[in-house]
Amino acid sequence: MAGSHARYTSPKRVSVKAQYIRRNVRNTIGFIDTGSVWMPASVVDPGPDGAMQTADDGAPLTIYYRDSSSTSALLMTNPAGAWRHFDAIQFVGARRFADGWSLQASYSWGRTVGSFDNENGSNAAGTDVGGGGNFSNPNRAINTVGRTVFDRRHDVRVFGTYGVPYWGGVRVSGIYRYTSGAPWGRTVDSFDPRTQTAVLVEPVGTRELPATNEADLRIEKTVTLPAGAVAGIYVDIFNLANHVVARNIIQNSGSAFETAFRWTDPRRFRVGVRVTF
Repeated sequence: MAGSHARYTSPKRVSVKAQYIRRNVRNTIGFIDTGSVWMPASVVDPGPDGAMQTADDGAPLTIYYRDSSSTSALLMTNPAGAWRHFDAIQFVGARRFADGWSLQASYSWGRTVGSFDNENGSNAAGTDVGGGGNFSNPNRAINTVGRTVFDRRHDVRVFGTYGVPYWGGVRVSGIYRYTSGAPWGRTVDSFDPRTQTAVLVEPVGTRELPATNEADLRIEKTVTLPAGAVAGIYVDIFNLANHVVARNIIQNSGSAFETAFRWTDPRRFRVGVRVTF
């Protein structure tokens, strides 16, 4: 990982920082298949409805059928075509706590592209670099070069704390977060079973899930106890505006295409007490 940054701090407790981050992923551990024989075949994308010869059919594409007379021979190595790059630019402005309040705001633009995804396990011979992954099954490699599923281009965060005047020990804190939605592409699993996987017929990033856009709030009252201990009671409100969006949808062509099956959490509350010695 490489990066550079510049920072400015004023006597009034205000600082501004800009930084660039670069990460190159090379020599990734993954599996290749030195034994299987794959035969190219021309097919037609059935479109979002998953049915052939309907109005939404897509373009022809080449997929691969595994020759059943061949024997799989998986080898763990550093696949020659495995690569991933991450670039980000971040701007951060902060005002340290003084006179009863503090504030920090940041904006990050990031890009993650590669020939395999950045899911959990992808750096340890799992998911896209696992057995049956992008480098051992040519069908898994179709349309995979480009954006990854965790390529969230925009991220905005603002958080601060305010001490309420004349209400000793009462603080109000909040955080606002905006993050671009996850990119994805449509898959088809209705081709010949010899493909041994669903085929990505659209590059990742052809479609995006909705962006998350949430604010959380905390109100806390503290009281000083004997022997210097401090007791506090607080109320947290998460997702203040009750903004709920889909986190996972069915990406495979068919009657359930684009149906959501997992969502972000709705508005919720938490009340707690803590004592600090």
